[in-house]
Amino acid sequence: MPNYLWFFLLAILGLFFIIFSLKNSKIPKAQAVCIFLVMSGMAYAFEYIIFILLGSYEYHVGFFQNQWLDSTFGSIFSQALVVPAICMCIASLRLNVFWMIGFAGLLMGIEELFLRLGLYEHHWWRTPYTGMFLMLAFGIAKWWARMLSLQKSWIRWFNLYFTINLINHSVAFFLTAFFNSHKFNPGWFSDSSRDSLAFEALWWFIHSVPVTFLVQRWFKWYSLFILLVADWMMFMLMEQSGWLVLKHGWNITLFSLLPVGVALSSYLINKIILRKT
Repeated sequence: MPNYLWFFLLAILGLFFIIFSLKNSKIPKAQAVCIFLVMSGMAYAFEYIIFILLGSYEYHVGFFQNQWLDSTFGSIFSQALVVPAICMCIASLRLNVFWMIGFAGLLMGIEELFLRLGLYEHHWWRTPYTGMFLMLAFGIAKWWARMLSLQKSWIRWFNLYFTINLINHSVAFFLTAFFNSHKFNPGWFSDSSRDSLAFEALWWFIHSVPVTFLVQRWFKWYSLFILLVADWMMFMLMEQSGWLVLKHGWNITLFSLLPVGVALSSYLINKIILRKT
C-alpha cells in the first residue's frame, strides 16, 4: 500500500473524532470548534521549534518528491489534524485522565507502527517524548475549555491569533507545495526548502499579531487597505533583497492580497464561531 494512503487513513481518523465530538459535545459546539482551531494553531508553533528548527523527525508520505515538503505534509496530517481532533474530543466530552492516558497510548502505538512501516523516522526524538507532550496538550485543551466559559478578553484574543496562524501557515504551505508560488531565501539552512519554511513560518507568527488586532478591533475597509499596502512594501523589499522569490504567474500585488484574504476569512470565523464561545 502506498505510504500516502496510511496518512489519508490518519486524516479519516481525525475527521471521525471531530464529527464524534460535535455530535456528543457536553460544551457549546462553538467552543468545541474553537478548541480544535486553537490546538491546531498551537501545533504549528510546536512543530516550528521541534520539527523545522531542531529536526526532530521526518515523515515519508511519498506524495512530494521534495523531502521537506513531503515531511511537512505528514506533519500537518498528524500534528495539525489528528492531535487537535483528539484534544477537541477530550475537552468537549470532558474526559478524565484515564481517557487522556488511553489516547496518548493509542497515538504512541500509531507512531511505533509508522516507524516499523518506514512511514516515519526519528532523528533525536523518541516515542516517550510524544506521550509526554500529548498529555500536556490534552491538559491545555481541558484548561482552555474552562477558560472559554469565563469569557476573558485575553482568551478571545488568543483564540483569534491561533486561528489566524492556522490559516496563514496552511495556505502558505499549500501554495508552495502544490503551486510552487514562492520561496524565501534567508540563508539559515543549507536545504533551500527547510530554509524557506523556517523563515516563512516565523514571518506568519509575527504577522498574525497585528492582523489579530485588526480583525478584532479595527476591521474596516481602510484597515484592509493599510494591510495590503504594508505587506506590498515588505514583500517588495524582500524581493529586491533576494529573500523572496516569486515564481511564474505571481507578482507582489497578488502575493500581498493573500494576507487580506486571510484577514477576511478570519473575520468571518471570528464572527460566526469564536465570538459565540
